[in-house]
Amino acid sequence: MRFVVLSDTHGDLSKMYRALDYLRALAPDALIHLGDHCADGEQLARELDLPLYAVAGNCDAGRTLAPQERVLEAEGARVLLCHGHAWGVNDGLQRLLYAAQERACAAALFGHTHRQLVQREQGVLLMNPGSLCRPRGGEAGLGLLTLENGKVRALTLPYRAGM
Repeated sequence: MRFVVLSDTHGDLSKMYRALDYLRALAPDALIHLGDHCADGEQLARELDLPLYAVAGNCDAGRTLAPQERVLEAEGARVLLCHGHAWGVNDGLQRLLYAAQERACAAALFGHTHRQLVQREQGVLLMNPGSLCRPRGGEAGLGLLTLENGKVRALTLPYRAGM
């Protein structure tokens, strides 16, 4: 199963709509939005006719019924979805890593920093797709998550308008 992963879109619908053809070309089975205007994920999921797995970020308070975290189970793998602010990801990933291990997750996906990251720590894949609309310290981007036969793979992709 293949997921396009977005985070920190902050209501910038014009940039998201410019990325629609790029997102379609990735041929995802579903969309994941990791918060800070997770309602943007709802609009994209409708436009792309895909299921959505969304969590709320620190900028979503009072705007959504999405949970602050959830565990996605598919293809024999468990993946922790969160925005990251509750685990202090600006100060390091140790608390997030522990949260994933406590929930028996093979991966933890998070946003909040607006910076792309894919790394393995103690057998847990950690991934931040960056921000399609407001990147920090690099170019705009998104993530691609693949779950297959209990294995989890992730990569970050750059996005330049007009790709």
